[in-house]
Amino acid sequence: MTVMNAPNTNRFVVWAVLFSLGWLSFFWIPRVAGLFFFAAWFIAMPREALHRIVPRRELLWMACVLIAFVAIAAALKIFVPASAGQAADRFLSHPAVVIPLWLLSLWLGYRGWRRRVHNAAA
Repeated sequence: MTVMNAPNTNRFVVWAVLFSLGWLSFFWIPRVAGLFFFAAWFIAMPREALHRIVPRRELLWMACVLIAFVAIAAALKIFVPASAGQAADRFLSHPAVVIPLWLLSLWLGYRGWRRRVHNAAA
């Protein structure tokens, strides 16, 4: 039986800042957003999950998802005209889209953190 550490407030604050930087980077440098989101995901992951051995089945699923992502990205690059890609970039970087998604993700992250705090206290 593993003992889970209580969620740390400092880690949540760092997660929220990195996640916010990820969403805000959609306004200036959209290509950098993934780095902020990855760092936030890494910070939010419980320490026990970072140290566990990953089963082969899970590795296989991750490889399949990665291959599908690359295939879809390549297909979109080949088959979608550049003007449609630019329109999608403009839509995804519009404040009316970014700000509600940012607030929703922060709220869901806060709820998840509070749930983990409550479960750790019980």
